[in-house]
Amino acid sequence: MVGLRLIALILTVAIGTTLHAWFSNLNEPIPAPLGSEAEITLKTELPKIKVATVYRITDVERTLIPPKKNLKEVKYVPSESEAIKILSLSDQYDGLVLKSVQTITTKVMNTETGEVVREKPEFVSIIYGREINGIPVIGPAADGIVAAVAENEIIYISKLWREIKEAGKKQIISAETAFTKLKKEELLSRPLYTGTKLEVREVKLAYYAGSENQKYYKIVWLFKCVDNNGNWVDVIVDASPS
Repeated sequence: MVGLRLIALILTVAIGTTLHAWFSNLNEPIPAPLGSEAEITLKTELPKIKVATVYRITDVERTLIPPKKNLKEVKYVPSESEAIKILSLSDQYDGLVLKSVQTITTKVMNTETGEVVREKPEFVSIIYGREINGIPVIGPAADGIVAAVAENEIIYISKLWREIKEAGKKQIISAETAFTKLKKEELLSRPLYTGTKLEVREVKLAYYAGSENQKYYKIVWLFKCVDNNGNWVDVIVDASPS
């Protein structure tokens, strides 16, 4: 049960999505899938890119070290900078990008007053993503490393990392065409958002990993948007010509 509890805590942090933010504020509207009723406004310049590099996946590293500490036994939690050094991954993986580092605590509250009467550090959660020549890898099966550090050791780690090889260049649709597809709802998936408006704040290429077993990364246009309530929403359009 302790192992499951630790995994649940780590996953809560690893998700780090706007969905978590929505459910932490019950006064906000319930998020709904992006649909035709959305009013989408472009608030940034569109990149002028017509060709992108294709990468073939030659191997996949999958690692899972399940929790090896009972949280009740943890007496010392290092600082976040110390935890990164203990994990010591920066020289092992090309394109490693630190996405989140956070000290996870458990709190004891007074149920009558809502006051926190005790707070105990449990571990440091560290989440890495990947970029390839500055282009992020995204998607449900994106390359990444999620780890927990306590007692000066790694007490949990999950890795999904791909060996890749450049496989040439590919013509892609323009960002302008992709924006038109977005407005027509021609999307890879329907992200959740609140309200009726989305502002596109940033547009860039990305490599999409939808499955652990795919042979190539899919090249996509990533539209980073903000909804009525200030939540960030990622909208993804396939960059392949029709």
